[in-house]
This record gives sequence, C-alpha cells and structure tokens, in this order.
Amino acid sequence: MNFNEKNKKLRAVKDEVPVPASHQLRMKFQALQIELKDRVLERDEVIKGVFIALLCRLNIFLLGLPGTAKSYLTKLVCAAITGAGYFEYLMTKGTKLEEIFGALRLSLLDQDRYVFNTTNRLPTATIAFLDEIWKSCSAILNALLKALNEHEFVQDGVVESIPLQTCFSASNELPEDASLDALYDRFLLRYEVGYIQDEANFKKLVGMDDDQPLRNQITLTELAEAQAEVKQIDMNDVPDILAELRASFGQVGMTFSDRRWRAANKVLRASAWLRGSSKVEREDTEQLIAIFWDRPEQKREVKKVILSFSNPDLKVALELFDQAVEIYSNAMKAQNQEAAGIEANKKMKEIIAKLNSLMRSARRDEIITEVKAKNRTIMARCCGMDS
Repeated sequence: MNFNEKNKKLRAVKDEVPVPASHQLRMKFQALQIELKDRVLERDEVIKGVFIALLCRLNIFLLGLPGTAKSYLTKLVCAAITGAGYFEYLMTKGTKLEEIFGALRLSLLDQDRYVFNTTNRLPTATIAFLDEIWKSCSAILNALLKALNEHEFVQDGVVESIPLQTCFSASNELPEDASLDALYDRFLLRYEVGYIQDEANFKKLVGMDDDQPLRNQITLTELAEAQAEVKQIDMNDVPDILAELRASFGQVGMTFSDRRWRAANKVLRASAWLRGSSKVEREDTEQLIAIFWDRPEQKREVKKVILSFSNPDLKVALELFDQAVEIYSNAMKAQNQEAAGIEANKKMKEIIAKLNSLMRSARRDEIITEVKAKNRTIMARCCGMDS
C-alpha cells in the first residue's frame, strides 16, 4: 500500500469515528459565533459576550452611539435560535407598563383579578432588546428588576417563570440617577461599541447584504443542553482563582459586589465551555473585564489588573495594539500624509516586531493581522504604495 492509499484509508477511518454529542453541540455554537463575527464586524468581544450571556442567562448593556449595530446584533442572535421569541421596545419617559408587560385583562378586573395579556410582550420573549432603557419610568423599572434577575413575573399575585434567556439594553449614556443603580446592576455584562474603524471592514460593511439569512442555527433545546453542560464544568479551582483576582483588585483599591463575583463564577465556566475545555483556567478571567466596570474610565484599570493576572503577554499585545490604533488615527488625520505615512510605517513595523517576539497565541496572531491591515491602509492612503 503506497502512502496516498494509506493516508486515504486513515482519513476514511477517522471520518467513521463518531463525534461526541457534546463536542458537536459546542461546534455548532462556535460556527454560529464565527458567522456572526463575519456579519457584525469589529464586534468580536461583544459577540463572545453574547454567547456567554446566553449560556449563563445574564443580561447585557451596550454603550454606544446610534447606528453601531446594537439592535441588529440582537435580532441576528434571536434569528439564530430556532423558535425563540423576540421583544424590542424603545423606552421613553411616557412608556406605560402595559407596553412592556401587556395590557390588563379588563374582563377580569370585575373579579378583582390583576392579570396581564402578555402575548408578544417581554414576559413571553426569549430575547429582549430595551433601547434607551434609562429613560423609562419608575413603575416599569421596578417591574423589570424581578423579570431580569429572577426571570419571573407576577400575575394576579402568583409568581410565574418566564422564558427570558438574555435581555439586551442599549444607550449612548450611562444612568445618572441613583434610583437606576439597582437596574444597572442587573446588566452584569457591559460592552462599549463604536463605529467601524478599519477601512477594509468598512468597505465590506457597505457592500454587505443584511437580508441574507444565517446559515448556522441552534434550537432552544440545544441552548438548554449547552447551559446544562456549562454547569458541569469543573470549578474546583474557581474559588481560588477568584480569590486571587479579588486580592489583585484590592491592591489597587477596587472592590465589587457579591452579585458580580457570583456572576463571575458562571462566566468563567461558560468561557471554558466555549473554548472546548472541561475546566476553568486563568485565561478565562479575561472575559470578566465586562463585569467589573461601571463607567468607561474604569475599564482600562480593570483590564490592566485582569490581563496581568490571566495573560501578561496578551496584556502587552493589547497595549501595542492600542499604540497601533493611535498611530493609524494620527496618520489618517495628518496634513502632510506622505511624511506621516512613512513615519507611521516605521512605527508599525516596530510594533509588529515586538508582537512577533511574544508567545504565540491565536489572539496575538489576530492582533498582528489587524496591525498589518492598518499599516497597509496607511501606506496605500498616505503614500500610494503597498507596505
């Protein structure tokens, strides 16, 4: 038997080996994650956060200007879950309780029964999107607390479970009124979103067909199975990992509520499951950056603490990437673009060399690819040549 015949036979045997059901399920989630990244550009961190939120039944707050794909991403995620119900509403000071939870059944009021018709409202949704949530009135905010945290709704004095998996909220501002603090704390995963920065991604964006259906789908049953598997992830090391991380935060004077630390436990296990591991590792703590900030100015210090704890090389890589973004931005705005382009190219190549010297990893390679793409844009726009 020659080499080609032997190799062909080995591939055939390999193809006959069944893939474990749990692995197949994870692969479906990973394939959907990849497809979403290709549709909603420069949102990799948020998209991973979406999957973590679904696996943990946590809620997400997206901070960003209008037109940054916040509602588009939410609708895509819901469309990818077969049989999922979707509820979306733009909140205002004049929004009434029945607009979110359903109108009262007037025929039952005569019987002193306080029952809502929840059809097509938040209590029947799998995924909800509440835009400009901080503008809603106090009556709605109080009702939302139980729905978002316990996934429960009170009907005629009876507490009922609701199918809500994740609620997205969005705004271009943060809550300023102290009365909103309790609601803000229900959105434990928080992300900033901005406009597309990379020129190649911008060109891809404007030529994209938004109506194209997603190829990858998951069912509500598969989501429930994945959630059950996440709960089985080995968490023996989690208390020690989180205790060490809390001590690291304490050294810089940062403290967080017990609610956030309990959520951190769930997030770590979801992160481990998504990357195909049966146990939590220190690298999973990178996903906790989204939990431990209230205001954007806190995020840099939180990221510094967590990356120093989880992956020092990645911390350096991200700092170098921030430098590359600043160099790119300055070159694009320069009066003398040719001179700025030549200088920027020199600095970009120095950054790429430093990145190459770091320990090899998928994230490092992604960052190198992005820096090289920005450098090509600089040379093409500023100097009229390839880098």
